[in-house]
Amino acid sequence: MVLKQTLILINLGILILSLIGVSFLVYKIKFKDNNYRLLFILYTFCWIGPMILREYTSQMHSHMDFGEVTKDNLLPYVLVVYGLVGLLWRPLTDVFAFKLNSRKKVIYVSLLFQFVCYIPMLVYPCLATNIIQSIGCGIGASCLGLFNLMFNEQHAKQKIFLTATLLSLPPLLAEFISSVLQSLVTSFLPKNATNNDYLDIVKWMWFIALLFLIFAAVIGFFVKENTALLYKDNQYKEPVSTTSSWFVVILICLATMMTSFTKFTTSGPASITQLDYIATYHMGRDSIKGYDGYLSTIFTIGQIAGNLIIGLILSKKFNEWTLFTGGIGCWIIFMILTTTIGVQNPYVFLAVNVLNGFAFGITYNIIVRKMIKKFFLKSNVITPMSVYNTSLSIGIVASTWFNPWMKKTVFGALTNYFKKYDEAIKNNNIIPKISLNDWNNFVHINNIVNVVVIATIVVMWIAFSGAFFIEKKYPPKLIKLKHQYQSSSDMDD
Repeated sequence: MVLKQTLILINLGILILSLIGVSFLVYKIKFKDNNYRLLFILYTFCWIGPMILREYTSQMHSHMDFGEVTKDNLLPYVLVVYGLVGLLWRPLTDVFAFKLNSRKKVIYVSLLFQFVCYIPMLVYPCLATNIIQSIGCGIGASCLGLFNLMFNEQHAKQKIFLTATLLSLPPLLAEFISSVLQSLVTSFLPKNATNNDYLDIVKWMWFIALLFLIFAAVIGFFVKENTALLYKDNQYKEPVSTTSSWFVVILICLATMMTSFTKFTTSGPASITQLDYIATYHMGRDSIKGYDGYLSTIFTIGQIAGNLIIGLILSKKFNEWTLFTGGIGCWIIFMILTTTIGVQNPYVFLAVNVLNGFAFGITYNIIVRKMIKKFFLKSNVITPMSVYNTSLSIGIVASTWFNPWMKKTVFGALTNYFKKYDEAIKNNNIIPKISLNDWNNFVHINNIVNVVVIATIVVMWIAFSGAFFIEKKYPPKLIKLKHQYQSSSDMDD
């Protein structure tokens, strides 16, 4: 009981310090004006909900009772919804923004859909409500490109690189805050918690997500959008019209899919499940509960470091290809470490994830920076950022279906272990341990997955290298637009 109270106090203290730190950072950043600051805060708040929930979609699933149905066979269908929603919703955000002549209105539509999708999970956690809330998470995450475009149109103008660097911060701040909130909620779990205990307590994460949706809606009311600026920033961008420029976009999208695939295969729900399995085998069940949420924090710290070092320091000394190659090298080193020493100790597994975030921060920043500089010359509806975000969704879907061996091994063995564990607690029997055979199967599948991911990282590097050197040989040229897309000059409050 004392340890539980101490854990709650520690997590509460970290949450308070985190909120103070994030508030101080937002205060110290030199924004162009107050509206820019409000849009930055809105972006952060809109991202917190999906960040809190998508990490625990698989965890909630593993603690649900489906009778005779095998949980690990159903899990891919639950997780794939998140990516599939993005495939549809991300392009639709461009269409809605064009039809409504506003990106802010599309953000509010997204908030409404999320609110409706999250409530059922809070009322009654089950397979159906888990899938519904995953739809809401996918809709929320699909607004990533929308915010990038809105920032660039309303404030950045030709300072596109500054926009790409600055806009990498809200998702990272949201991930940092959400991981602390996750750890705070799970610290309320009792010792030897049953599946029902887990569902009853962790479902309150959805209540926290609903609160942040309300906060975002209130802040959005004060954000002003000048609809006359929609699409006007194209005059500072590179047109996609020639064969070489289209080929560059295709290669960047391929690199994007590989980046998303790698990120979601090595972090998030899959990574938390791996960590719980490693900790359960070496130290016992729930040995790392209350701290596993910090896996996302460590990843985020690495990602922030990668973004800032690239954006503020190294980009002035090295070209994009050199920096991207450095990020690829970091990712391969991370994969080797998790294959070797990471599976031997859960705390080592936690620590090396900073390198995972660092590598993603470098590669992601560079790819966004290249894509946000482009526009389709013959289309004023669909944007390259929408295509880029759709590519991210394809990578997410692919990562969900790629991991059947890992998910079957981890969730199958872990679910069976939890069932035996709960029965032993109920009947006052000796608490079982994960068998050596199950552990060896886990290590074997983990090695296979890591080898395939390393191959994916190499393909990612080849695709980006192709785009870089094609663009170097056939450099894009800015053109003077002969028409304007919008005529309205009203401010949308």
